[in-house]
Amino acid sequence: MAYVKIGVMVALLILVLSTDLSAKSWRGITPLKSTRTDVESLFGKPNELGRYEIENDRAYIFFSAGQCAGKYQNLGREKCECLVPRDTVLRIAVTLENRVKFQGINRRKFTRVALDSSVPMSTYSDDDDGIVYTVLDSEETITAIDYWPSTADCKNVVEMYADSAKRNVWRGIRPLHSTRADVEKILGQPKRQSLNQTYAYETTEEQIDVLYSEGPCSSSVVGHWNVPADTVLRVTIYPLTTILIPNLRLDRNKYSRGPAPHIPNWFFWVNRDEGVMIQSQLKDGAEQVMSIEYSRSTEDKKLLCK
Repeated sequence: MAYVKIGVMVALLILVLSTDLSAKSWRGITPLKSTRTDVESLFGKPNELGRYEIENDRAYIFFSAGQCAGKYQNLGREKCECLVPRDTVLRIAVTLENRVKFQGINRRKFTRVALDSSVPMSTYSDDDDGIVYTVLDSEETITAIDYWPSTADCKNVVEMYADSAKRNVWRGIRPLHSTRADVEKILGQPKRQSLNQTYAYETTEEQIDVLYSEGPCSSSVVGHWNVPADTVLRVTIYPLTTILIPNLRLDRNKYSRGPAPHIPNWFFWVNRDEGVMIQSQLKDGAEQVMSIEYSRSTEDKKLLCK
C-alpha cells in the first residue's frame, strides 16, 4: 500500500511539473499570482545564466520591481503589472528543448503574426489567456511559449488595488489630503509666492504651483473646503520637458477632450470624477502636454462646506 501511495505522489508531482500546452501557468507558476518565493520554493535559484532548466524546458522568469516609477503613470489606463507588489511574477518565457506539435489547440482563439526571420516562423497569441506560442511553420511545432497575465487576472488586480491607484495624485501629493509639510518634504521650500495662497516650486523637469487652504471653509479660487490651513487644494504641473498626450495612455472613457476657446490648437482633457485636467497644444502634428492640474475628486465632495 505504501508503494501505491508513493507512486501516486510521484505521478502527481510529474503532472504538476510537466508543460501543459493548454494551461495559463507554467509548472504551477502563474503571472500576477505567483511570487519569487513560490518560484524558489519549487525550483530554487536560477542558474548562472539567470534561467531555470527543468527537464526539457529552459525558462526565464520576470518579476515586478514594484510600482511603476513614471510620475504620470497613474493618469492613464490601469496597468496591472504596475500595481502588484515587488517580486510578483509578471511573465514567463519558456523555450522547449523537445518541440511539440501545435495540434489539439483551438486556433480560432489565437492571433497569428508571421515573424521576420530566416526560417519561416509565426506567433499565435491569445490575449485573454495570456499565452503566446512561437511555431516553426514548416514542421507545425512549438519552439517556445510565453506566459503573460490573463485578462481576467489583470482585471482582478486592477480592482483589488483601485484605491491605491488614484489619478489626482502626483508624487504622493493629493489635493484635500496632503499638507504643506508633505509638499515641502518632497519639493523643498517654494521659490516664491504668487497670487493668494499659491506657492511656486521647481524641479529640473517641471514648475509646480500649489494652492493651499487658509483654514476650514475659507474662501479660495476652488471653493470652500472643510480642511485645516495649509492643506493642499490644487497642484498644477508645468513640464519643462516634452511629454506627448499619446504617451500618457489616457482612457477616452474617463477623459473628455475639447478645444480651448479663442486659442488655436489648444485643448483641454478633463476627468472631472477623478479630479484631473490636462492642457495640451498641437505642434507640428504632435499634441504636447502644457500643464497637468490635480484637484478634488468626486468622492471628496463630502469635504465641501455646506
